[in-house]
Formats: sequence, structure tokens, C-alpha cells
Amino acid sequence: MYEPYNLDKHEIFRRIGANIALARTNANLTQGELAEMIGCSPQFLGRLERGERTITLDHVFTIASVLNISPVALMTDCFPEHLHADYGPDFLSTRRPHLRLLTPDDKERS
Repeated sequence: MYEPYNLDKHEIFRRIGANIALARTNANLTQGELAEMIGCSPQFLGRLERGERTITLDHVFTIASVLNISPVALMTDCFPEHLHADYGPDFLSTRRPHLRLLTPDDKERS
């Protein structure tokens, strides 16, 4: 019988937040600068980066767009490996580096 995996949403938010912080620092932006670019306060962005706030897909796509990265990069390593079994064993590793720039083809598909 199938038993669903109990995802710890707080851990998922923490990992997404850590990826946002990494992407922001790699883009040489302060929290204040990125917050202004995405239309939120630096305090709110800080809470997102620490995983203290629920992040919506709208936030993920807005942040990824401003940083010119794939939204998938912000969610990399957030879910247990066995949940990606349908995609094959190399699914996550083929999406490295986390912070690749979007290509024109990527942008057309989004």
C-alpha cells in the first residue's frame, strides 16, 4: 500500500529561503536591493530567506525572474530524492549548477 511522504513544510521553506539568499548574494545584491526589485520590504525578504514565512509560487517566479534564474533553481534540493524517482536518478544532478542563467529558449517557454 502506498504511504504518502510527510513533507516538513518548514524545512522546505528554509531550503528555498537558503537558495534565495545564495542566488541573491551570487547576484551581488543586498536584501534591500532585491526587496525593492521584487516589491517587498527587506524584513519580509529576510523572513523568506530564513524560512520563517510561507513562500508562494508567485514569490518564487518573481524572485527568479528578477535574478534571471530558473524558478526550479530556487527549489533545488528541497524535496526528498525518492520523490523524484519518476524522473530518473540524475534528475537533480543534471540541474546543477543551481544558479544557471536562463537561456532565450527558457524565457520563451515561461
